[in-house]
Amino acid sequence: MTSDRLLWEATPAPRSEPWPLVDGIPTLAVDTGRPGTSWPAVHPGIHDADGGHRAHRIVAAFHVDSAADAVLHLEYAAERGPCPDLEISLDGRHHCVHHLGVRREDRSRTGDPGPVSGHGTLRVELPARWLTPGDHELTVTTVLDEAAATGVDGPDTAEAEEAAGIAGIAHRPGEKLPLPRTQYGKWFGSYLRWTAVRLERAGAPLRRTPTYALRTTPLHLHGDPDPVPLVELTVDLPPDAAPPGRLTLEYPSGSIAVPDAPAGRDFGMVRRRLPAPGFTGRGDFTVYADGVEVHRESLTPARRWTLHLVPHVHLDLGFTDTQAKSVELHCRNIDKALDRFEADPAFRFSVDGAYVVQEYLRTRSPQRCDRLHAAIADGLIGVNTFHSNLLTGITHLEELRRALDFGLTLPAGPGAVPRYANITDVPTWTGVLPSVLRTAGVEAFVGMSNHHRAATDDSDEVHLASPVRWQAPDGSEVLAHFADHYSQLRFIAADPQSVAGAVNGLERYVARYERPDYLPSDLALIGTHADNEDLADGDTGFAERWNAVFAYPRVQVSTFGDYLGAVEPLRDRLPVHRAEGGSFWEDGPASSATDAAAYRQAQVLLPVAEQLAASVQLLDDRFRPHRDALDRAWDGLIIGGEHTWNWARATAHPHAPQIADQLHWKRRAIDDAARISLDESRRALAQLAESLGVDGPCVLAHNPHPWPATLTAELELPEGSVPLDAEGRPVPFEVLSDCAGMLRVRLLLDELPAFGYRCLPLSTGAGTVPAGEEPAGESAGEPADERAPVFAVGERVTSEVWELGLRGSDGLPESLLHRPSGLELLDADAPFALGELVRLTAAGAADSAPHDRTMIGQLDSRLHPGEPTDLVTDSPSMRLLGARPTPDGVRLRWEGSGAGATGVTLELLLRDTTETCELTVELTKLPVLDMESTSVAFPFLVPDPTVRYDRQLGWVAPATDHGPGSSNEWLSATSAVTVTAPDGPGVVWSAPDSPLFSSSDLVRGTWPTRFTEANGHLYAYVMNNFWPCNTPPAQPGPVRFRYVFAPLARHIPEAASRFGAEARLGALAQETTLLDRFPEGRSPRFAEGTLLDGLGSLPDCRVGLSAAGEGRFTLRLANLRADENAVVLRLPYGYRPSDPGAPRPEDDGTLRVRLPRYGVVELQLTRL
Repeated sequence: MTSDRLLWEATPAPRSEPWPLVDGIPTLAVDTGRPGTSWPAVHPGIHDADGGHRAHRIVAAFHVDSAADAVLHLEYAAERGPCPDLEISLDGRHHCVHHLGVRREDRSRTGDPGPVSGHGTLRVELPARWLTPGDHELTVTTVLDEAAATGVDGPDTAEAEEAAGIAGIAHRPGEKLPLPRTQYGKWFGSYLRWTAVRLERAGAPLRRTPTYALRTTPLHLHGDPDPVPLVELTVDLPPDAAPPGRLTLEYPSGSIAVPDAPAGRDFGMVRRRLPAPGFTGRGDFTVYADGVEVHRESLTPARRWTLHLVPHVHLDLGFTDTQAKSVELHCRNIDKALDRFEADPAFRFSVDGAYVVQEYLRTRSPQRCDRLHAAIADGLIGVNTFHSNLLTGITHLEELRRALDFGLTLPAGPGAVPRYANITDVPTWTGVLPSVLRTAGVEAFVGMSNHHRAATDDSDEVHLASPVRWQAPDGSEVLAHFADHYSQLRFIAADPQSVAGAVNGLERYVARYERPDYLPSDLALIGTHADNEDLADGDTGFAERWNAVFAYPRVQVSTFGDYLGAVEPLRDRLPVHRAEGGSFWEDGPASSATDAAAYRQAQVLLPVAEQLAASVQLLDDRFRPHRDALDRAWDGLIIGGEHTWNWARATAHPHAPQIADQLHWKRRAIDDAARISLDESRRALAQLAESLGVDGPCVLAHNPHPWPATLTAELELPEGSVPLDAEGRPVPFEVLSDCAGMLRVRLLLDELPAFGYRCLPLSTGAGTVPAGEEPAGESAGEPADERAPVFAVGERVTSEVWELGLRGSDGLPESLLHRPSGLELLDADAPFALGELVRLTAAGAADSAPHDRTMIGQLDSRLHPGEPTDLVTDSPSMRLLGARPTPDGVRLRWEGSGAGATGVTLELLLRDTTETCELTVELTKLPVLDMESTSVAFPFLVPDPTVRYDRQLGWVAPATDHGPGSSNEWLSATSAVTVTAPDGPGVVWSAPDSPLFSSSDLVRGTWPTRFTEANGHLYAYVMNNFWPCNTPPAQPGPVRFRYVFAPLARHIPEAASRFGAEARLGALAQETTLLDRFPEGRSPRFAEGTLLDGLGSLPDCRVGLSAAGEGRFTLRLANLRADENAVVLRLPYGYRPSDPGAPRPEDDGTLRVRLPRYGVVELQLTRL
């Protein structure tokens, strides 16, 4: 806009003060001639409860020096609820009403929640003769043209018109509404957010004749015998134009007399919604003015929609309040739903997690429990089969499957979809979920995305395609609906809802689905409530009020099962959705990195503990797994993967006690899983030693993987005790620490068979008496490596396999040559060295600054207003301490501090025997109450790279496999990542303690719509406080992260998966002491063997075995290969698959199982 055309411009700005009342209407005066005067950014409408359910008026004073045609240019966003109508008046003499258009082609211009938020532009022409030189006054008022909205007069229209002064215009809702929920403010309101306001000289001659627009609406009035569709006619009258004569609308089935324009308007829009009986097919509609044709359009009636309103309260385990209170609130909502059915048999309710039902059954009377079971069986209450709402980007296959266990014990519902699962709030989900669900017998899924911190330009695509057949890489499918948010009714129609207000939002909602390629006429309208909220009256009174006015869209109160059952007949014709969603919200656990690391360790150890206990039972029928303890551990692990980490207001009140309270509840669950998995693995190893007749002192080691593996194990040994191999030779080990002769060692084991064990006698035991310890004699082993001289290093360190180049300033690695292949692993031009800690903050962020009432800064959102936040990076100051040899290579160590951390220790182990590298980072984090993240740099040198990361089943190449709306800036790997060149060479990398990483650059808040690899650099994204809620505001204390990487000839999925599994979990090892078994004069002996021998070696599979009850086991096989895998195995003696559809053993006892690519098969085994 050139300055010579601009008459005045107002800058929208926030306003916190109430608007003054003038004649009962909140009114704000704006003097456009005064420098610094702003226009209120937020302009409430009459359906905004926080604004008092009344019109809001802006009065703008301005001055013109000369008369000229002008245009009032208004740009706005309709962020919440119904979009208000606008009444615009000039100097109190000229009045118009405008029905604002809202555009939402995609999310390129909106990051707001809900399916109808959008934006628009209004240009209002004002003729020169109205703008004589001098002072003028322009008023812009949010109103409602109720008759234009509904096609019928509201009950209080006459009163509203009189108050408005313009016929047909209401300043308050025309119906009695339920009480508003004041706690939400404008979150579920109805308002305009102004983005541009100006008056400019017209660049072209003004219009002189009216324009006409016709369209079909989705609205149908009740009729006899058939519903009557409403057709919308809008006449836009220019200033000074003569109004049209008497209007009639003719169409093939009849003629409609159009009511005259309301009094008081001399320009602008006049909209009428006209009943058109018999309008059932495409036909021409013609507008006549005094018998003269002025407009013609061919129209097709809208489909007769059924909107399935799903009453539903989102389950957060914590967040809004303490966890115990939150869960009890959801249990109380079940009570209220059960009671509601007696008064309202049409009511339905959907429970957001099976965990709520589990807690209800534990805390309610038998009679109430029986009523709940009956309501579920009758379809009155739907239950999410999942335990709760999980972060599927960090959960493991076993977790996801176990999270369905309790839900599967509940009665199946009636109809075509007896069981479904849902995940609410979390915006993206792992693409393998259909495999997990179908394996468990769950046929449908509902995902309700909250796109806060999780919106890309194309996030709408999957919502607009839904329902779909969601297909996993193995070909498994579930019927799926992906919704934009879980409080849709409130974001569409505000809260509380009026019929006239809901028309606007619901029309915009169904219009997005009124397309030839969209098959259903049933559409989900999900959520009457928000997070952890009292059900109150169920909020379904709106359905009754709406259905009393309109026949269609019909609002039907439903469960998720009702909606899914309605669209299920179309299943074979629905589009197929194949895509990985990424891990937007999985960066939240990085706000509590120590707990996330404990969770990761329990993830890999718990299934192994359970499998080892089952294996021991099969070996020795005296023993049984500790089922109660293992089940408790699984419960804790599932809660660890639930999406809620902390208080909703933690960032705003960073020292409040509830932060520690909620984190302690979460941590307790994770600690349960970690502690029990460790205890039960130790119990099972002790039982194995007893079954094998192992004598002490010895070390019993176990390979937990279904393939032969060369592993290490960490354990404590008294000085002088050396493990011996079959030939009586010392088994090599590295001393990691020495506490007065008690050594922490890393034991290097030769290859162990699949599920194998090895008993290594100890050369000398330690005598123990009740009062303490008898010191050992002279050391019988090699001198402890920790006592070996630490030698200084120059610019390069060389071992048999590796050659390491060091940066001159601090000795950090800047080159790493794999000598056998000649492959250089590190990029010398990278901005950071290998293992370098990199902190990213806003410029000027203060370490440990006292926190005032200023909100902690956050990473810029995708549509951040104003200039981008200036981000800076810094790193600790490090110094090289030296290097020492190990039995399998060389270990280097650095120390330093800075960048929000103290006691930073970096160790790099270059292993020659396995040709792998291990990097360990330890530090003590300082509490920083400002936005920051910490990453660890891995600047791999890979030309034209392709990045892949593994999921619970299979691998994802994000550049090709990520779908619309995916998280592309940070990623989450189950066990491993590969970065490879087009011709194959590259690197495989694993991060056992933290799943998050970014590619090519640090996480900076760029929110890319597509994933691209600019280089081979990886950054372990280990810590952040980028969230504005739900996470601790700071995370002081010690943390430790370990990484393993190696050169790679090419990407082979099964080999990379094995690498990741071994990196995350080595051998289990435990000392058998003289107290464990009295040897009766025998010397300990070497022993070796295999558990689950009948299964054989399955190098291309993951295998899970658990005892499901007396005489029952569950065997789970997951294919690591990208093609079909035909597996031949021998089941445990006396056990057979119990499911009728399962494969049957052959005469020789072998079982042949075909695993689809990246697929999983679950077999229930029972004893014959």
